[in-house]
Amino acid sequence: MIVMDIKRVYCPVCNNKTRSAFRKDTTAHNLPVFCPKCKTTSLVNIENGKAEPIVR
Repeated sequence: MIVMDIKRVYCPVCNNKTRSAFRKDTTAHNLPVFCPKCKTTSLVNIENGKAEPIVR
């Protein structure tokens, strides 16, 4: 059985879990992430196993 280390993306507005998940080796720039709790869409960069929101 293969165990994968999957992390969740948290909403930068309300700090709730979103439906988006990523692996440790994932890289994404300007990824739109929707939060079902506060109904906002935020842009996120994912690098080195960390998701950081883009502040504009």
